[in-house]
Amino acid sequence: MKRNRRSITGGFTLVELLVVIAIIGILIGMLLPAVQSVRAAARRTSCLNNLRQSGLTLFNYESAFKRYPTGSDLTRDGFGWGTSWLGYSLQFAENNAVYDKLIFDGWAAFHPGPFHHASPHNDDILSDWIPPYMVCPSSNLPKNNLIYGGAPGEGPWGPVRALGNYVGIAGAYYDGLEDTSREVVYVPDFLGWSSSNGVLFANSKIGFQDMTDGSSNIIALGEQSDFIDDGFGEMIDMRSNGVYGSFLGTNNGDVPIPGSSWENTSTWPRAYNVATIRYDFNTSLAPGMNLDIGPNNPLTSAHPGTGAVVRCDGSTFSVNTRIGLDVLVQLAIRNDGVVLED
Repeated sequence: MKRNRRSITGGFTLVELLVVIAIIGILIGMLLPAVQSVRAAARRTSCLNNLRQSGLTLFNYESAFKRYPTGSDLTRDGFGWGTSWLGYSLQFAENNAVYDKLIFDGWAAFHPGPFHHASPHNDDILSDWIPPYMVCPSSNLPKNNLIYGGAPGEGPWGPVRALGNYVGIAGAYYDGLEDTSREVVYVPDFLGWSSSNGVLFANSKIGFQDMTDGSSNIIALGEQSDFIDDGFGEMIDMRSNGVYGSFLGTNNGDVPIPGSSWENTSTWPRAYNVATIRYDFNTSLAPGMNLDIGPNNPLTSAHPGTGAVVRCDGSTFSVNTRIGLDVLVQLAIRNDGVVLED
């Protein structure tokens, strides 16, 4: 007796194949946001670690010299365009080989380019170089000043300089503060307010003894890692290093207070790589913000919903970018008597 055997064909039918592909597509669609979220969290953690390294260099500097480095400085012999806090802190970040080669005196020692520079020595050392911990992994901002044009291998102001993503906090300004404080001054050239009520301001010499609010209640550095809206829909780079790099200091020898030369419009007083808090995170272009260079260029963050800051005790934390401006101001001022809880 013969048995009928059902013929067995190998492989999938077209319909079955399409169903499998559709299921795989759905699974990928479900997993992709999770993967992106994990990557964003990893980049945010990396950014916090970078800031922590920067904060520890400042903390260790204070331990050695009993004060923080100057936020934005003249040269050691008193001429304009010295270095920022970053230049001084290199010696506490295992970058002694670079620090020992730099020249900290002479006219415009840290200003890039032959038009302002007395010597090309520092240009050779700092050409397109910056410590890796100064770069936020989430930032899409230009890594150097070549984006602004210039000859091949040069920005429009001479040699290429790297543009980092972290800025010193000079202090803060809010409406009415000028009536009660001797530590803020209006800078007419930039329609902004420059302060000396924080820790890293122009020609600062602030130690733990000056931080009456406590080092854990004051922020020393903040993040500038994203573009801001110019008010007309164009996204622009408004970091406090301008186009001159993260090592540039100031052209003014005074501390920013009323009656000082910061009010002198003929000198265009500027302090690079420090910022006076006047606006919320990611604020659109407003008075006091300028590429060359406003004292109130805002903190910005490329991390969705959060931004990174570092306290004066070297610890870091993420803040909601919708944090109230009053809280941000209080964190920036070293001596307002306000102690904030996490």
